Amino acid sequence: MTLNMYWQNQLNAAVLKPILEGEISRVAVLGIGSQLHGDDAVGIMIVRALKQNGFYNERLLVVNAGIAPENKLVKLRQFAPDLVLMIDAAQMGLEPGSVCCLDPQKIDGFSFSSHTLPLQVLCNYITLEIGSRVSILGIQPEDISFGAALSPLVSDSIGAVLPALVEILKPTHFAADLCVQEEKLNNVQIPGSAYDWLPVTHQE
Repeated sequence: MTLNMYWQNQLNAAVLKPILEGEISRVAVLGIGSQLHGDDAVGIMIVRALKQNGFYNERLLVVNAGIAPENKLVKLRQFAPDLVLMIDAAQMGLEPGSVCCLDPQKIDGFSFSSHTLPLQVLCNYITLEIGSRVSILGIQPEDISFGAALSPLVSDSIGAVLPALVEILKPTHFAADLCVQEEKLNNVQIPGSAYDWLPVTHQE
């Protein structure tokens, strides 16, 4: 099994399976990172792409959490998700662009460098205080130095993760009575390179 297939199976097990089985009905997706540090921006680039292309659902919250996801705790508490999926660059000792779905309780050996609060502390708080499950989709960066551009390998990973998320979080997987515009989900634009789609202004 290739790594590419493996992360998709991990993500399906962590997110899609409990949705289809009715264990969770509200999902929050948090993109975390710094747009000033190259590949560290991967999480916020993914959620921006989802939001800019009309990806929405009344049982889905998509948030650009930047480098301080703890600042979004009030919004999370108000939304009351059953599952919080964090997307972030993670130093996992793998090839650049590698993707893994991580258990928050097993990330001691990994580095999430740009955060103002350790990610494991935030995950524990969300679980204990909000009552949400937490999963982390980690993407191995190549270059997170200040002022670096998004690397081609990580840009390719964004192009793989986006359609997987669109498929997993499609409205029909949640409930038949949701009033949504699903046709928008089928037209999400997948970035073709690290340079031709980056937002030029900051968005929430």
